[in-house]
Amino acid sequence: MQDLTNGVWWLTGNRRPIGFWPDHLFTSLGGPGSYAACGGEVYYPQKHPGSIGPEMGSGFFPKDPLINNAFCSWFHVLNDKGEAIEIHDTEEFANKPDSYKVVDNDDGNPLSGHHVLFGGPFYP
Repeated sequence: MQDLTNGVWWLTGNRRPIGFWPDHLFTSLGGPGSYAACGGEVYYPQKHPGSIGPEMGSGFFPKDPLINNAFCSWFHVLNDKGEAIEIHDTEEFANKPDSYKVVDNDDGNPLSGHHVLFGGPFYP
């Protein structure tokens, strides 16, 4: 999120600051956005023919409850006043859905809030 006082961009986790970047590093972010995205990637250099790629997350396809899942919780999108806004019409995308899956969930869970589950065993 961007600090509305000085323009610094903050990364937070567990409602605590993790790091920040000066606004001059993000010259294309001059105003409020209209789209937010997050993602992940696994990489495995295939050195031997037939080698199997890596698992993502816990190695299991995601499903609720959160047990045995890799997940990110308490997703928030802020408006230009720094206020949290509702997130609607989300898109789930996995470029290898037979290997990895993503599940966006905003079921009102008071322990995890809006959360995204991800993972998979990887099938070549």
